[in-house]
Amino acid sequence: MPTATGRIDRSDSLDKITGTFTVEGVRQIFTANISESVPTFVSSNATLTYSSIDDLTGTRVFAGIIGATTVTISIGNGPTIAGDLDSSIGQAFTVNGSGNWETN
Repeated sequence: MPTATGRIDRSDSLDKITGTFTVEGVRQIFTANISESVPTFVSSNATLTYSSIDDLTGTRVFAGIIGATTVTISIGNGPTIAGDLDSSIGQAFTVNGSGNWETN
């Protein structure tokens, strides 16, 4: 399965996370509403794994864990985002919700 390296963070909104990856030369952004407020975090070396670039479109449900030192997000139609946090947030949070893919 193809992969892309990028970043995922929760930095400016208590109820949103943003993943940004370059896929086949195009910037793909996954902006997601989360069900629980989590502390600010950054994973500046996250990996997006997907089957087809067509998986990176539309609005999708997701579930995941923002751990003390890692993040793992599983998107409903198959892609995953995983990485180590740049700094520990001290505890783990289970998150779920919906997100939207866009290109930029």
